[in-house]
Amino acid sequence: ATNLGNLPMLVYIFLVGRSAFARRQPQSLNAATIYALFVLALITAGGFASLWQETPFGFSLYVVLFALCGGIVGDVMMVTAFPYMTQFHPDYTSSFSTGMSGHGLLTNGLAIIQDVGAKDAEGAPAPRFGVGGFMLLVGLVQLASLSRRLFDSGEAHAEYTQLLLRA
Repeated sequence: ATNLGNLPMLVYIFLVGRSAFARRQPQSLNAATIYALFVLALITAGGFASLWQETPFGFSLYVVLFALCGGIVGDVMMVTAFPYMTQFHPDYTSSFSTGMSGHGLLTNGLAIIQDVGAKDAEGAPAPRFGVGGFMLLVGLVQLASLSRRLFDSGEAHAEYTQLLLRA
């Protein structure tokens, strides 16, 4: 399901390539898409945290659905964020890339702390916290990231706000 996230990315690229607005205002479209992806990421994490055990139709429909949404967020973010960052100082692109890598390391670190392979005295799985807790922690990291972007009062935020006002 995660690999199916490539399809919306290809559709996005196709539609943006044909859009007159996108050719006139590419950075505005990228900025709006990035915020929409942040919201989708939060919905995905929250949905995953609360619905991962539900099995309508006899299988984990929600796990597949939210894996697809996660793939969409990751793939479309790659084709929007880096072109968007090119309008700023080159250091911003570097720090953005570092932040994305850091987020990946953070979620991998949470998985290690979760200790999925741990067993209790009877040999049953005994992770430190469940899937819901893991996705809740990931959602909190995403929320912190979005909050930082929305409430940043630094030079980058002023530059970003000016860009949006020109759009």
